[in-house]
Amino acid sequence: MKRTALALLMTFFFSAPALAVENPWTKKLPFKEGTVSYEISGTIKGNETVYVKDHGHTTAAYRTETGSSFGFSTNTRELTLTTPDWIYTVDLDDNTGTKQINPKKVITDEFNRLSRKDQKKLVKNSDQLGITLVGGLSGSVEKKAVKLLGYRCDRVTAMGIETCTLTGTDFPMKSSGQLMGMTFREEATRIEKKRVASQKFSLPQGADILHEPAADAAITGQIRMMFQSLLEGERPVSRQEQGMNNEEMGDAIKALQQMQGLFGPSNDNE
Repeated sequence: MKRTALALLMTFFFSAPALAVENPWTKKLPFKEGTVSYEISGTIKGNETVYVKDHGHTTAAYRTETGSSFGFSTNTRELTLTTPDWIYTVDLDDNTGTKQINPKKVITDEFNRLSRKDQKKLVKNSDQLGITLVGGLSGSVEKKAVKLLGYRCDRVTAMGIETCTLTGTDFPMKSSGQLMGMTFREEATRIEKKRVASQKFSLPQGADILHEPAADAAITGQIRMMFQSLLEGERPVSRQEQGMNNEEMGDAIKALQQMQGLFGPSNDNE
């Protein structure tokens, strides 16, 4: 699922209470390496294959979509390569793309700078405020609500959008809903726990990658402000969020739902 930069910054919500403070970057998938296949249906159809290594610290998502919306046809092939430090998005047809700092790296660095007392406060407040936000949208948060492909998943419903992620992580297994007259459904259909060839995690040869350090600085600044707001018990609302249209807000909500487990408990797949 595509995620806006704003939504990536709002990863504090939908957390779970914890008895011990834990670095959010230590969250691991229940398998070290593997391949997850997805089917995409609705207004836009296609498929996605996500290759995983290092328990999900590094992923490579190859996505193909076809369809039409608002009178425009779409036919895209895209790679999203996520490493502990960077997120690369590449159009595989014209071999161009972007490079952005991984917000989780900034979150981890900022989290580790806090005192243990403030870490506990951040975890507690992000949980409470996240639940409040979902409730305000007539939504719900259900931990370990369903079992998909043998794994327990948390389910969040808000604004008519439902997303299930592997319990204790932000890894999506299923999402569906309707937005701006468009229907969508994306669901994992197969998980193969096996070694993945290293070339799957390489950028295409000769790819023209644009990197804007100013954008990285903006992300870092947003995260620091959000930390401060959460420590004060306030729900962070950025200037970008205030000016978002319905489509952008819906995209943000979907991404928020995917990331509900950032500060959640360790995986427990019964």
